[in-house]
Amino acid sequence: MSTIDTTLQNARQDHSLGTITAEQYLALVESAYTGYRSLTAFPESQRGLRDEFEAVVEYIEANPDTASGARFDPTTAGYQEARLPIMEACRSNLSELAIFSTTGG
Repeated sequence: MSTIDTTLQNARQDHSLGTITAEQYLALVESAYTGYRSLTAFPESQRGLRDEFEAVVEYIEANPDTASGARFDPTTAGYQEARLPIMEACRSNLSELAIFSTTGG
C-alpha cells in the first residue's frame, strides 16, 4: 500500500509542478490500479485483505474515468473511503502506511 500511495502522491505533486506530463500522470494512476489488482491475486491460503483490495478495485472500476482521462481520481472522498478498511487493518497490525515524497522536504 505504501508503494501505491507513494506513486499516487508523487504523481499528483509532480504533475501540479509540471515535472511530469499529463500522459505520465495517467500512466502512474494506471499503475496504481494495476497494483491494487495484483494484490487481489493471492491464493485462497494467503487471503490477507483480499476482500478489501477487491473492494477498492470495484470502486475504481465502478466510477467513470475522470475529466483528465485518468482511470480514477485518488483525491475523491469515495476512493479514500474505499481504501479506509485497508488503512485501518494496517494500523491495527502496527504496519502504518508511509509515503515517500520525491519533492519538497
